[in-house]
Parts: sequence; C-alpha cells; structure tokens
Amino acid sequence: MMHLAEYRRRAAFLSDYLPWAALIAPGVILNKDGAFQRTAKFRGPDLDSSVPSELAAISQRLSSAFRRLGERWTLFIEAQRLPAQTYPNSSFTDPASALIDAERRADFEADGSHFESAYFLTFAYLPPEDTTAASENWLFEGTGTSRRQAWDLVDTFRDQSDRILNQIEGFMSDCRWLDDTETLTYLHSTISTRRHTVAVPDTPMHLDALLADEALTGGLSPMLGRAHLRVLTISGFPAVTIPGILDDLNRLGFAYRWSTRAMLMDKGRAQSVLGKIRRQWFAKRKSLGAILKEVMTNEQAVLVDNDAANKAADADAALQDLGADYAGYAWITATLVVWDEHADTADDKRVHDAIAKGAIGKIAVTYFEWAGGHFQHVVKPWTIIDTPQSAIAFAEELGEAQTRRGRRTSISAAIDLGVQLIEQANVVPLRKVIDISGDGANNDGRPVTIARDEAAAKGIAINGLPVMLKQASYFDLDNLDLYYKDCVVTGPGAFVIPIRERHQFVDATRTKLIREIAELPREGDAVVQKAQSTGTNASCMSGERQWRDRMGN
Repeated sequence: MMHLAEYRRRAAFLSDYLPWAALIAPGVILNKDGAFQRTAKFRGPDLDSSVPSELAAISQRLSSAFRRLGERWTLFIEAQRLPAQTYPNSSFTDPASALIDAERRADFEADGSHFESAYFLTFAYLPPEDTTAASENWLFEGTGTSRRQAWDLVDTFRDQSDRILNQIEGFMSDCRWLDDTETLTYLHSTISTRRHTVAVPDTPMHLDALLADEALTGGLSPMLGRAHLRVLTISGFPAVTIPGILDDLNRLGFAYRWSTRAMLMDKGRAQSVLGKIRRQWFAKRKSLGAILKEVMTNEQAVLVDNDAANKAADADAALQDLGADYAGYAWITATLVVWDEHADTADDKRVHDAIAKGAIGKIAVTYFEWAGGHFQHVVKPWTIIDTPQSAIAFAEELGEAQTRRGRRTSISAAIDLGVQLIEQANVVPLRKVIDISGDGANNDGRPVTIARDEAAAKGIAINGLPVMLKQASYFDLDNLDLYYKDCVVTGPGAFVIPIRERHQFVDATRTKLIREIAELPREGDAVVQKAQSTGTNASCMSGERQWRDRMGN
C-alpha cells in the first residue's frame, strides 16, 4: 500500500516548523500564519564610555517607542557572537600609520581567536483574524479589491515599523533595515551553523525549505547538523536591573546566540494579566485553615504569608506604572545558545566563561600523576589558558597522554610535589591551588596532615576529588570523602566533590574548574566543605594503620 496524501499531516522536518513563507516586499517576509516580519541591524552605544544616566535615558526612550505597538506585535532581539574572519581594510596618509596597522593585522591573523558581535531587531505583526485572510489573498488570483486590501496591510506594517526605527536611530550608532539578500542570510544564520550569503531566488517562495539546510535532532542532547547545541533559558528575573546588565556577554571568547522574544501586550490586556496575578498572590496570604479560624473566631489572623503579600504589592505597583503609562508589559522568552561539533566542548563553554570572567582572564595549569611516595610523573608542564582554543588544546593533550599506574597511596608526597611545582612556576599568581584526586587514604610517606599544614602556611589551598567508585572493603574507607574533608583539603574556599560514578568524573572536574576560576575568595573566607557522607570525623592515620595491619610494615 502506498501513502498518496498530497500534504504531510505531521511535521517531519525542520522546515515544517519554520514560519517563513515568502519574500513579498523589500526586506518583508510573509509568514505561514499571515504575519509580516522585517529585520533591522543595529549597534547600540558604547557601554564602556556611557554613563549610567545616559543608558537609563536610552532605555526609557526605547520603552516609549515600543509601547506604541499593540497587542499583535512581537519583537525579536538577537545578539550573534561569531569568530571574526577578516581584518577590515583601511587607508592611511602616512607610511608609519600603515606599518602599525600592518602589525595589528599580522597579530590578528596569527591569533585566530577574535570574535565580533552583530545585533538584530525583528518586528513581527499578526493582523487580526478578520484581516489575516486578506493578507493571504495576494498569493492568489482574484479581484483587485482583495489584492489592494492585502497590500494595504503590508504598507501599514512597513509604515509603523519605519516610525519605530526612526525613533531608535537617534541614539544608535548604526541602525538600518536589511535588504532582501541580508534578510535571507540572517534568517539562514538562525537555523544553520553554516555561514554564507543566501542569494534571493527568482521566485522567493517556500523560504522554509530554501533556508533549512541542516537537520535538527531534538531530545535532551539536541543537535543541528553535526553541532551539539546547549540552550540556557532565563526562567526568572531579578527584582532590580540596570541597562547593560549583560555586557559581559560581549567579552566571551566563544560563539553564541543570545535571543530575546517579547510578545507585546496592549494596556487592557496587561491590566487583565496583572490583575489576575495580584488576585492570586493576595489570596495566598492566608491558608485555608487561617481563613476558617477567622470565620469561627471573628478575629483577623495575625500571621500571614509575607512573601505572597509582597508579590501582591509588586503586582499592584506594576498596575500603577501601567495606569500612569510609565511602562508597558510583554511576555518574555530569553535564551542563550552555544554549539560545537564535540559535545564535551559545548558543555565546557561554562569553563571558558569562568576563565574570561576571572580576575585577569587567564589561569596557569599543570597536571601530574601520583601513587606511592616515589611515584610522581608530570604529564603536562605549566600552561597558560586564556582562550577557549588553549583550553581545548590542553584537554586534548591530556586525553592523548598515556596513563601510568603505581603502588600504594601517598597523598602527602602528592601535596609536596604540588607545592614544589607552584614554587618553581614562572608566574605571579593571585591564588595558588592544588587539586588532589585519589581512591584511597594516605598509606605511604609522612602524615598527610603535616604536608597539608605546610602547604596552607605557604598560602596554598587544597581541594579534593575523592574517587569512590569501588565498594569499600577492609582495606578501603567507606567514608573517603569525610577523610578528604578532615585530613586533606585546606585554605579559603576549599571544597570536596566526591565521585561515586564514572560518568560523574567529567562533571566534577568541570564544576571544580568553574569554582576555582570564577569564585576567587576574599581574605578570611571560610572553608567550604562539600562532603556527602555522614558520621564521625575520619582518622587521618587510618590509611597507614590499615596498611600495617595488612602488610605488617
């Protein structure tokens, strides 16, 4: 039997989910649901040189401009941070300036880790239901009246969006509408990891199928083509924000897309939504039992849910701002998307972000293996990590290194070697940290507490990643994480992260790096201990005692 249906009843490809239908006017897209959309490229003021009052004024003017749009308007604001492929050409009047620029070009092309940001603002308008069909009439042959009504809708959409953009141009360094080629190229960049210019076809129809050139795989680990996607969504907002609060995104050393969708509400709709929210929180101030008690005793309850009362007051304040036309409201969806052909690299963008946000934007790392008191091997000497590329290269070299195995466990010797390597490093660190990861207690060399205390006296913090994969026997500790907490870790901000499953090792290492890099402790900070076992304090000589009981020496 053959399936001969003319159309698919279920979405099967990425193009089936895309809204774009046709290019009907310069830069104007007709969507499948009858909506219109057009995109502008803009660049805002320099946040580093702008004073807060200037940014606040710009924010107010943007709010005033967008409030002029009604219920059926949606705004899409997107920042794309991508590798800078070319160095801009310049002309100079003297050879000295040209020579300086030539050196800059050489540095730029040699580094290969430069990124630039592009910003886009898309207006989308869905006509009311009684006119949506009219916006589709121009696609079919019919009376001139129907086609005229459809074009009237397009002209109205263009006029309204032009007025808003004209208001924005006054305080933007660059703000212009995209032409047809730029529009298709931009839409293609939102659904594909391939970066190239998209030419306008002779008949610019079926844009969904034209622009989608990579398959999308859903699920918990989504992929677009060969790239693994990781999506971060903001589910709540702080009580107070400032203009440019996310300026740190402009300094990240990897590619991403930051997208914000605002589905605008008119004043009546916003009043209805805020009023409902206020009623819901106001009703939660008192429990059902408290209300029944008030009815029976005819006395007001003394205790109420202050959190619910505060949220009801917050909704009431929002209604007051809305009534006075100080603010408008919208349904907001904000997401940050990163991608890479390697899943681990896509996850490790968090480590790269932590490095970029550190005190000086770089870390120095060395890696060594250890076992007994006479078995230590430096696998990777001191390496400066200051870009995503250097972090990936360091991780790849570790992955290719041959693992060696040794007998016995000397945590004290490992600490001593770590101290020696730190003292020999040709860097001036803001913080010195040794990470110890092992599967047993110290049973060789001098007591671990002596080595730990000597390291602490030199201002070195020690963190622990106890490996607890095997089932504890007579010769092993069933509370190795407590042993590490009591006997190994030390210093400001020190922590223990137990590893109980093999798949947890990568996540634990990533968490450790993020904490160490991003959470630079202040003088006098307390020790942060993350042991998961419960029980009495571990004996710091338990490993040596078990070895003597087992081997007799």
